[in-house]
Amino acid sequence: MTAITAVRGGICIVARADLRDAFSTFIHELTHIAYMVPLVEDENFLQLYPTAQDYVDKTFIVRGGELEANIQGFGALIRLNQSRDRLPREISESFDNQGRLVDRKKLSDYLLDRVGYRNLLRDNYREQIVQLYNLLATKEKLLAEVYDDRAIDSRKHLPANVHRLVTSSAHRLQSELIKLRELRQQFLSRMAAEGISLTTVK
Repeated sequence: MTAITAVRGGICIVARADLRDAFSTFIHELTHIAYMVPLVEDENFLQLYPTAQDYVDKTFIVRGGELEANIQGFGALIRLNQSRDRLPREISESFDNQGRLVDRKKLSDYLLDRVGYRNLLRDNYREQIVQLYNLLATKEKLLAEVYDDRAIDSRKHLPANVHRLVTSSAHRLQSELIKLRELRQQFLSRMAAEGISLTTVK
């Protein structure tokens, strides 16, 4: 278990954690929270992140992302210890004795491939596209039910002004349904490219 964990915008400290490690991890998690951004909405997600690699590339280096959080956390630990001893070689060589970053690429490569952030972020991408697909499917189902009701109402004998409103509403709903279905198909295609089976989608 890590010394500190960020949960729903809060920071949980493990009582038995080493104080110096806890301080470093606290700075790491605080960096995430300080620059936390809203999740990308479903209609924009695939535009911003067409592939898992795009997601890794963009979210790893974003302000408040894993790269910056590690820079701040390890930098704080080096300043606190006044030493780079006991740190992995790649991290020690990425900073100077004052905790300033001197080799961004070395640190990035170490975090992505040795620590495992590349696989972690890829898994996160896959989880998000499944969650967004499920959300779209739910939206489509609810909207289809409302549209069916409006379509039925539009065939009733109603005052002219009410009939125009109902018909207009049905047309707007139909247009939204078409957009949702097209977007859901895009997510299905992306899921297939990621090797995600429909049996994993609930």
